[in-house]
Amino acid sequence: MDQRDTARRYLVERFQREGVVTGTPESLAQEAGCTTRAMEEALARLIDEHRIRPFQDDEGTLEYQWGDYLS
Repeated sequence: MDQRDTARRYLVERFQREGVVTGTPESLAQEAGCTTRAMEEALARLIDEHRIRPFQDDEGTLEYQWGDYLS
C-alpha cells in the first residue's frame, strides 16, 4: 500500500467515526504515519469527490466535515 492509500484509509475511517476532523494536513499526516504530500493529495481527492468540506471554526481552526456535498 502506498502513502496515498494509507492517508485516504486513515481519513475515511476517522471521518466515519467522528464526522468532523480538526487539523492541518501536516498534523493529520503525522497521526496517520504518512507524508504531508500524501495527506494533502488524499484530502484534495476527497474534496474533489464532494465527500468532505473544509471550513474554519470561529477561532480559525481548520476542520473538515464528512458528508455528501454534491447539492
